[in-house]
Amino acid sequence: MPGFSNTTDGALLDEVFGGQNYVPPATLYFALLTTAPTDIKVGTGAVEASYTGYARVAVTNNLTNFPAAAGSPRSKTNATEFLFPTPSTTGGSVVASGVYDAVTGGNYVAGFLVTAKAIAAGDPIKFTVGSLLLSQGG
Repeated sequence: MPGFSNTTDGALLDEVFGGQNYVPPATLYFALLTTAPTDIKVGTGAVEASYTGYARVAVTNNLTNFPAAAGSPRSKTNATEFLFPTPSTTGGSVVASGVYDAVTGGNYVAGFLVTAKAIAAGDPIKFTVGSLLLSQGG
């Protein structure tokens, strides 16, 4: 982790080699995971946070939130802060983030490891600018 799911990898390969237009989700939904996926390529084994008030964060999929890939190897990062609902209960720790194409359920798009953070009542959880990094190759 981090990385794209098998579904995302396949869609990108089909676009580059095969001319199949990949239509990315207009909105990405970031989930807090208390257990990272056992298989990053399919998202299996992930356990999503369930504290009182929790919800995935909807992020418009555009170059404002995710500027053009840069560097070598090419990488993408978040240019805006993603703020989750503040927990009203305590318990567990966030260890990863899953990215989905729906506010609940949906298809697993990608995943990120994050600095572990305890879930504590009244303590906001957020991904600061540049804290999520995804690269291909290298």
